[in-house]
Amino acid sequence: MNCAKISNFEFYFTTLTMNKLIISPCPKRTIFAAFLILLFLFVSCGKGRQTKLTEGCDTLEVLNELLKRNEKNADLYYQKAQYYLSNDILSEALSNCNKAITLDAQNANYHLLKADILLKSGKANETKVALETVLQLDPKNSSGHLKLAELSLLMKDFKRALEETEKVIATDPNNATAYFIKGFTAKETGDSLTAVQSYQKAIELNSEYEMAFEELGNLYASKNDKLCEEYFSTAIRINPKNIIAMYQLAMYYQDNGRIDEALDLYDNILSLSPENANSLHNIGYIYLVFQDKPKEAAAYFTRAIEASPEFYEAYYNRALAYEKMGNKAEAAKDYKRTLEVNPDFKKAKDALGVK
Repeated sequence: MNCAKISNFEFYFTTLTMNKLIISPCPKRTIFAAFLILLFLFVSCGKGRQTKLTEGCDTLEVLNELLKRNEKNADLYYQKAQYYLSNDILSEALSNCNKAITLDAQNANYHLLKADILLKSGKANETKVALETVLQLDPKNSSGHLKLAELSLLMKDFKRALEETEKVIATDPNNATAYFIKGFTAKETGDSLTAVQSYQKAIELNSEYEMAFEELGNLYASKNDKLCEEYFSTAIRINPKNIIAMYQLAMYYQDNGRIDEALDLYDNILSLSPENANSLHNIGYIYLVFQDKPKEAAAYFTRAIEASPEFYEAYYNRALAYEKMGNKAEAAKDYKRTLEVNPDFKKAKDALGVK
């Protein structure tokens, strides 16, 4: 099975069957930006960051009541901003964070939270300004440097990303997150050796570093090295709900003919996420390609389409399943649907005899 790279984090495994192309999607990460935002917010739990609500404050109502008694309390606005951010109410999060900053503009943590909110809102340039303010107030703020490194990664400024990461390592050589980001930067620039060494240092410092194990799995899987199995399995042990690691390990099994193990993992994913379109599609792919069960395959491709209506590969592969079942009329409909979603999909054009 040949692997065609679509982007940094999305792969499509392909094989020729029935003189046509069957496509099996294998996204390593849904999108680059989403992963970095996840990591960016993860760094929020770093040293020195105020993350807990006032003792006894676990609801918005309690925070509002406290503010009635002390409307000049900047930290209460900060905690409200945290509350809103955790619930993805970004406009309210930003409004309350700005109130906290108005009351206490010298608090670096408030600007750090503002950076979290701005990045999650997709405002990269404003995020950079907020982080630079953090570092003006507190030049040794590790979270500020690491977040600026991640933002630089997002903006493809790999030199700046490495510089900010090295600043943290110089002052805090036991910072596992710094080594993780260094590894991620190295991977993005094609330096696999440094990436592996940095990720391994990260897990040496933090034996439960889920994302580092996952990324090591990705690196070894890209080389079809069996070591990926150990790293993905460890990531799953740390977090039994890590669907990405499960999916990547399933794809490794699938690509190496370990079909039953792949199916078990896809079933595990579906028990956690019943509408996971990629897993549904890949089960259909296995039924069609490996087990010659086009009827069962078509049913799974249908479920993948229901979960993701723009999934043109699922339409195309369902068309192949229909053809194999002798249902040429339904196959033709799906080839047409494929082109409605992706007008440039050559294999569907060839199947319909159009240019």
